[in-house]
Amino acid sequence: MTIAIVVLIILDLQMLVSILALCISKKHLKSSACCNRNDKIFPSVTVVIPCCNEKSSVLNRSLISCKRISYPNFDLVLLENSNNEELKKNNMEEAIKYGIRVFNIKNKGSKAAAINAILPALKTELILIVDADQEVKQDILTTLISHMSDTNEVVCVQSSQAYENVKGPVLWSVVSIIKNEIFYRYICNLYELVGISPCLGTNFIIGVDFLNSVGGFPDYSLTEDLALTVAIYRQKKKVRYISKILGKGIAPTTISSYIAQQIRWSKGTAQVFKKNYLKERNPRLLFLLFSFSLYYLLGGAVLASIIFQPQKDYFFVQASLFLSSIVILLLAVLYRKRWSILELALITIFNAPFHIFGFVSGVFFRKRGAFIVTKKGDWK
Repeated sequence: MTIAIVVLIILDLQMLVSILALCISKKHLKSSACCNRNDKIFPSVTVVIPCCNEKSSVLNRSLISCKRISYPNFDLVLLENSNNEELKKNNMEEAIKYGIRVFNIKNKGSKAAAINAILPALKTELILIVDADQEVKQDILTTLISHMSDTNEVVCVQSSQAYENVKGPVLWSVVSIIKNEIFYRYICNLYELVGISPCLGTNFIIGVDFLNSVGGFPDYSLTEDLALTVAIYRQKKKVRYISKILGKGIAPTTISSYIAQQIRWSKGTAQVFKKNYLKERNPRLLFLLFSFSLYYLLGGAVLASIIFQPQKDYFFVQASLFLSSIVILLLAVLYRKRWSILELALITIFNAPFHIFGFVSGVFFRKRGAFIVTKKGDWK
């Protein structure tokens, strides 16, 4: 019980710092979003769209929007590694129709392994990863590359993200959207301020030479992006986060797909935490690992505080719930009452069982587990 309350208080304090830091430093964030690279330099880029068991109606968003990218020196490829042969055939035909090169590889069980399989064939300086459900903006490459460092200290630039189906009536889609916006709008800006921004899986560029130097994308976790983040900072390199939406994806459209997504993210985070926290000495990287992990334990801590209230812990229970209320209230105010306090509180509790299950399984089970694609239904 006491441990649960301590976890909740720590995470509450972190969220408070995140919100206050963002409010105080808006000018800093705007001034830091400057171009660090010569605009006349156009490094070669391969835009890779990894696709596993996605419907053509979903994939077409990425194919068409990536085809329209305004940049003079890039190659566009579809990395098709579906284990559903019908979907694979349809997707490859769609890509060929648009004149897009296709890498047809056998399903390797993870996005990381699929990308690693084609790394030796890439001859460009940079790679842009775009998930199959993303509709990206035309200036995504020029914007991301402008934030790369001439000193090669910054090897990865990550953009903010959003969901397209904002007005959908499905509850879990709304939950995804609220969580997504809170994460990218507040928490990611905190990470950028303290110099420990993470790679987040899609809509980011990274150096091909750097990827090859670390053996490609780490494949021990279901969240290869967080694992790659650890590899980047261990090489004394950096990820830069820009608070600009350069692509929109599709939120889960069924309750089962939403639950599967939350479990996968929670389990993958636990796998990265378990593998790295004991041997990590970088305090900022430790902060990142602990904060990601605590996020998935927040709902469980709230539930424990509500269900179990022994008299000896009365003060700490009230303190933890008070801090939680402040965090939720501040978020509601900052969002200009777009969502109610009750909605934000219920979202935290709603996710608790899935997050706890995923995190515990990630800690205690050795196998990485199968990567299950989040179903988005039909999309037009």
